[in-house]
Amino acid sequence: MNTSKALRLVIAASAAALVACGEPMSSTSPAAPGANTATGASDHRSTKANNLLECPVDTSAVTSALLGVHGGTISLGGSSVTIPAGALLGDQVVELTIPAGHYMEVDLSVNGGQSIVFQLPVVATIDYSRCGRSEATLKPLSVWHIDEHTKALLENMGGIDDKLLQQITFTTGHFSGYAVAN
Repeated sequence: MNTSKALRLVIAASAAALVACGEPMSSTSPAAPGANTATGASDHRSTKANNLLECPVDTSAVTSALLGVHGGTISLGGSSVTIPAGALLGDQVVELTIPAGHYMEVDLSVNGGQSIVFQLPVVATIDYSRCGRSEATLKPLSVWHIDEHTKALLENMGGIDDKLLQQITFTTGHFSGYAVAN
């Protein structure tokens, strides 16, 4: 088993253990600019896209899979989403998109954008290796739920930033657009 896959399994198991204990998974990285450190929520005064990690890509990439009560993982370009067993009540088409654009972001959706409440938190990993190693990627990074149109920072999702693999992993109870910010 490669190191990346082993790390994902450890993170997924840790997240599941924390959920089972009823405790939220906390971030090991500091809050991004504009965050209310007491709540982790954005104060919307500093929601400019310049907080987002810039690493443009010209083409979008998409993958999807039919997942159900047994859960599963879908991966694309080093990014992934793992849905634990019991998080879905029935079969759903889960989609992971890496959109074309200026920032390191992913869009996660179920059944073409249908709103869904997961029974358990899901674990998502964003691979930012396409950004290369730079001053920006060496800073503490976090994942933000963003407005997909304005790129406004809506909610700090925190995350565990693995500088060696250039991946950041976080848990969420909802699918949306997410971006890496410093």
